Amino acid sequence: MPPSAKVEQLLERLVEVSEKGCGPSEVKYLDSRTQTLVAIGAAVCTDAPTKTFQSLVAAALLAGATAEEVVGALLAVAPAAGGPRVVSVAPKIALALGYDVDAAFELE
Repeated sequence: MPPSAKVEQLLERLVEVSEKGCGPSEVKYLDSRTQTLVAIGAAVCTDAPTKTFQSLVAAALLAGATAEEVVGALLAVAPAAGGPRVVSVAPKIALALGYDVDAAFELE
C-alpha cells in the first residue's frame, strides 16, 4: 500500500472515531504499553481524578511499562501541559505507583 493510501486510511479512521468513539482495544497502531502511557499523558493534561491515574498506571504496569516509563510519560507532556499541571498531578501518579506521598512529607 503506498504511503498516501495508508495516510488516507488513517484519516478515514480518525473521522470514524470522532463520530462513533473508540475503545483501547480498537487502536491497532500502538501496542498496549504505549497506549496506556499515552493515556496517562492525556490524563495529565486534563487533570484527571486520582482513580483514573490508579487505573491507567495499573494498566500500564500490566502491559509491561516500568515505573520509570510512567514518570517519563508525565515528564513528556510537561511542555504541553505546563509545569503547574504536572506538579499538581505528580502526587496522583506517585500514589498510583505505590509511593506514600503523605509519609514522605511527615516530619519526625
